[in-house]
Order: sequence, then C-alpha cells, then structure tokens
Amino acid sequence: MHFILFHSEKIIATYKGELPLSHTLRNYTKQHKQLGSKDRKSIAHCVYSWFRCAKFLGTSKRMLFEEQIHISLWLCKVAPLIHLLPAYLQATFELSISEKIKFASQNSIAIDLAIPSGFQAIELSEKISYASWVSSLFEQPLVFIRSIGPIETCTSLLKEAQISYEVMDTNCIAVNNASAIDSIIPKELYVIQDYSSQKTGNYFNPQNGECWLDCCCGAGGKSLLLASKKKQITHHVMDVRASSMHNLQDRFRTAKLKAPIPIIADITDAMLLKQKLSAMSFDHIICDVPCSGSGTWARTPEQFYFFNPKELSSFNAKQFIIANNSLAYLKEGGTLIYITCSIFKSENEGIIASLLQHNPKIICKEMQLINGIENKADCMFVAVLERPLEF
Repeated sequence: MHFILFHSEKIIATYKGELPLSHTLRNYTKQHKQLGSKDRKSIAHCVYSWFRCAKFLGTSKRMLFEEQIHISLWLCKVAPLIHLLPAYLQATFELSISEKIKFASQNSIAIDLAIPSGFQAIELSEKISYASWVSSLFEQPLVFIRSIGPIETCTSLLKEAQISYEVMDTNCIAVNNASAIDSIIPKELYVIQDYSSQKTGNYFNPQNGECWLDCCCGAGGKSLLLASKKKQITHHVMDVRASSMHNLQDRFRTAKLKAPIPIIADITDAMLLKQKLSAMSFDHIICDVPCSGSGTWARTPEQFYFFNPKELSSFNAKQFIIANNSLAYLKEGGTLIYITCSIFKSENEGIIASLLQHNPKIICKEMQLINGIENKADCMFVAVLERPLEF
C-alpha cells in the first residue's frame, strides 16, 4: 500500500490539469517502468478516486493523505482495492452514498457534500438536482458503444469474449469501463460514444436534398450520428482546428462513410465567417458548443477539481456568439440544434433565452436536459431553434 500511495501522491502533487488525467497517468507509468500492470491499475484507481472526492473531504488539508485515499476509495466503492481499507470501511463498503455520509457524520469522518466554494451561485438546469449530480460524481460512468451495422455482430463478439454488456437501444451497448473493447471488436464495427450523446441524434432528422452544417464539429461525433441516418444530404463540417478535421476524416474513413465537406474557420469571427461562407445557407445547423463539460465530470473528475467557476461567464459569452453567428446562415423553415454537455443553467436555458431575445423571429420548438445519471452516462442539453417560414 505504501508503494501505491507514494506514486499516487506524487502524481496528484505534480498534476495541474493541463492534460487529461488519463494522458498524465500513461506518461507517468512510461517513465516508471518498474510499475506492473496491477500497480498501474491500483494507482489509477487511487488518483481518480482522490479527484472525485477531494472537494468534499472537509478537512483534507489536515487529513493524512493515506486517510484521504482510504475515504475516497470507500466513497467511490473501488472493489479491486477493498482489501487495502481499514476494517471499519470494509464492513460498510456496500452502503449507499447517503448511508455512508450518515455513517461518516456519526464517526467523525470529515466529509462535507455542501456546494463547494465558488459554485454556490451556479444554478443547475431543470430536471436535475444538486444531490443526484454530486452522488453521480463518485462513480465512473459506463462505456457506451454505438454499433455500425447490425448490433448482433458486436454483441456476439462480446459474448464470445465473456464480456458482460447491456443493450440500451437499437444501436447502443453498455459495457464496464475496464473492458478492452478495442481488442475484441474490429474498429470499423463500432464507435465509442456516450449514451446521452447518442440520444442527441434523435433530434437529427435529415431529408434527401437538404444542406447541413456541423459548426463546431470537433472530432465529428455528432456528424457521424448524422451520417448514420444514411440520407442524401450535402454535409458541411466546421472547426477552427485543422487537427480536429483530420481526426474527423479518419473516423469517417474507418466507418466507411463519405466524409463531409470541411471548412476551417473560427465561428466566433463574424467577418471571417462571412468570407468563408459567403452566400451559403443551411437547412439545419448542429451547434455543439464548447462548454464547462459539467455533465461529463463523473467521467473526468479532474476537470471538476480544477474548474474555476469564474470561467463560466467566458463560456457563456462564447456560446452566445457561436450560436448567434450560426443563426445568420439558417434558412427559413430550418432548425439550429444547440447542444452542450453541461448541467449549468447559464450554458443551457440561459443561452437560449438570450438568443430568442436577440432574434425575435426565431422560436424555440423544444429543449431538454438528457439526464444520464440513472444510466451511468453523461448529461447533455439539447434545444431546437427554428426560423419560421415567412409568408
């Protein structure tokens, strides 16, 4: 245990959030080749659990690091390391989060699930509670596969490899996050995509002959969803980063789908956008804007730990500019599908309210928070804005 604690504490002390935690752990273990497979997994469990819980360990500065790790592994119910815990924590290991908090208060264990400093003024979107969100942060979400082609092909391979799975819907399979999917299913047969993210595709209803734009395409998750509908559309994708466009095209080649038409542009720059798009207009625009990512923090707890609530206003400003600039290229009768992976109201309902105020001819047809907590998935927000036909 001391060996695992030594490396875990060293990583936590030096990690500042610049890279994803998964990359940092991978780089660290490459530099410390004496760490075996079991050591690497144990260290990862300790480090991830610590970042999930650190903001809630009320007196963490006075609590010994070993105790912090014990409490974190206990709260996060990390079964592979239960043997490392003190007897009193092993005996209460299977309790629910609420039961553990009650047990902690009765036994002078410093856990405080009050809203962390700086987050008090942040409102959550409708249909999600602070308590359910915080509880979800202690558990690693599942991995979700979107099958390309018949789902039975993927499930038969998982069954053959004796990997437990659950079919979520027609094309979605959930597996444990420790499952080595890439060594079981050929990469051309599936895409890794969160269940809630897959559900945003329910708002894409392309018809033959339409022109679509994915204006913040990133690596192309939403565009792949659109392409999976197999309609004859003109499909454009836009991003400011050429590297993202390369990744997108690689993913389309792997999926054996026709790659969209790329546009490299900064959508926040209205003048540059006018030069790039000229007189173009689109029947539908997917607007998956950069956001806090708060709906995915159960998957990336380091982002929660390092997030500065003061940054939220800059996200809001950028989100409004991106969506507002995009609306200028939306045809009459067309829709803009606004998406975030946030649970914060200012990034969701707040942006929609601002867009409607600044664009009186635009209407909001529907909006929804896709609450993935019960399915051990991320949370997403979707709103559909329409520019009605003028008669």
